[in-house]
Amino acid sequence: CVDRAEQYYMKCLTEIHALRSETLILGSKHMTKRDMEFMVNLGYSGMLMLTQQRCLLSTLFSENQQLIKHARAISEAENGLPPNQSELQQGVKSFETRCDLAFESMRQLSLLVKSAIPIMNQAAASGWARDVVSRLESLSSNDSSEGEKKSAFVNFARIRRMEKDRNRLEVAKEHITRIREECKTISC
Repeated sequence: CVDRAEQYYMKCLTEIHALRSETLILGSKHMTKRDMEFMVNLGYSGMLMLTQQRCLLSTLFSENQQLIKHARAISEAENGLPPNQSELQQGVKSFETRCDLAFESMRQLSLLVKSAIPIMNQAAASGWARDVVSRLESLSSNDSSEGEKKSAFVNFARIRRMEKDRNRLEVAKEHITRIREECKTISC
C-alpha cells in the first residue's frame, strides 16, 4: 500500500513538471497564458498537499513503530513493570555504564599483570601472576549485561541481572583487594 502511494506521488510529480515544461514551451490555443499559469500553480498546490500528507504518513509510521516496540516490551515484561520508570531508566543507565567500566578495568588489569609476567624474577612470582590473570579473567568474563537485548523499559528481570552484576562486582572488589595485598609481598 505504501509502495503504491509512493509510486503515485512520483507519477504526480513527474506529470506536474511535464505540464510546466509543456506550457512554457508550447503554450495553448484554447487557454490564455494567465489561465495556463493558474492551472500549473493549482497543480503545484496539489503537490504541496500531497507532500505534506506524505510527511505526515511517514511520521505516523515512525511513531507507530515506536508504539509497537513499547507495547511489545510491556507485554514481554514477566510481572509487569516497576513504577517510576524515568527515574529507574536514569539509575539503570548510570549503573550499566559504571558496571561496564568496572569490567573493562578488570580486563585491563589482567592485561597489565599478564604483560609483567616475563619481567618477574622468581618462578613463584610468575606463578602468582598467572593465577591473578586467571582470577581476573574469570571475574571479568560472562558479565550478564553484555550482549543482551536492552529493553525500552526497566523490568524486574533487568533489575535481577543488575543485582547479579552488583554481586559479581563485590566479589571482584574482594579479590582485587586481596591481590593488591599479595602484590606488596612480591619483589620483582
